[in-house]
Amino acid sequence: MKTFAGFLVCFLIVLSCAESNEGPVPEERLPKYTIETIQINAPSLKNSKIKVDTVQYARVFLPPFYKIDTDTSYPVVYFIHGFSSDYREDYGIFEAAYNAMVSETINDFIIVTVNSRCGIGGSFCVNSPVTGNWEDHLSGDVISQIDVRYRTIAKKESRGIGGMSMGGFGALYLGLRHADIYNLVYAISPGVLKEGDFTGAYDLWLRDGSAFLNAYGAAFSPNTELGYPYAEKPVFDGSENDNRIIANWINGFGNFDKKVDEYLAGENRLKSIALDYGSAEYYFWIPRGCDYLAGIFENKDIIYEEYITLGGDHAVNIDHVKNHMLPFFSMHLSFEK
Repeated sequence: MKTFAGFLVCFLIVLSCAESNEGPVPEERLPKYTIETIQINAPSLKNSKIKVDTVQYARVFLPPFYKIDTDTSYPVVYFIHGFSSDYREDYGIFEAAYNAMVSETINDFIIVTVNSRCGIGGSFCVNSPVTGNWEDHLSGDVISQIDVRYRTIAKKESRGIGGMSMGGFGALYLGLRHADIYNLVYAISPGVLKEGDFTGAYDLWLRDGSAFLNAYGAAFSPNTELGYPYAEKPVFDGSENDNRIIANWINGFGNFDKKVDEYLAGENRLKSIALDYGSAEYYFWIPRGCDYLAGIFENKDIIYEEYITLGGDHAVNIDHVKNHMLPFFSMHLSFEK
């Protein structure tokens, strides 16, 4: 595999010759900022209660010399957006990656922003009879089609997943459940609930309006026998049925001790997990949840990294992307085919 350094040397030699003898460097030999929007066939979503398109979309960032060095294959990082966004949102990651790759700050890899949004809102990246099997779609349909269409290094050691907020939860959820597919997880302000924080979190979700509550219920406590949005919601009346619903809701973003134990019961391991969040986010339960999750990782000897912004909004910190997220993937991904 040719390295970027090799390309840079060639580029400087050509530039020197061009300045003295032959004029400008041919445009086809210059690094390209390439983003492609592609269709993804989504058979995993066909049996949903609500109408979900079985043709989804993704945006693909290709490394600067992808179309020049046609003999090179690349690792892939998949990134999942937050609840109110879709696959078109890259949070400035693509531009930051291009600049870092051109300057040789990081190694070259492909980045794919995937869709996790359906007609009801966010899917939370889980399988649901209401919204469709998004877990199967994201870790099956998407990856298989990206590997066919692009020059990827199609093995777990060369594959990472990241996300923001709902997508941060999705990255953790999918990474822990599919450690045979992914090797790295980078979760930004992920939806993680510490025991005892559900009521406070629910109060904030109420302030955000019905869209989040509808989608969360459809994902984690679905009931196709109800009317739209086919979601069971807690009423806090102390009844047995309501307690069951509350348990479903808590289990959505919560019970990560159980989720981690299920991961450890499997045969495959992630190389590393990163948690990136603000210490004083509006959604107060997120930094508390991340601290709780870091404690679980610590107690169970799971390799992890933690990047905390003092204060901090519920947002992607572009400086953390440049200084932590992109180097995290560059350092830990395998670039050997």
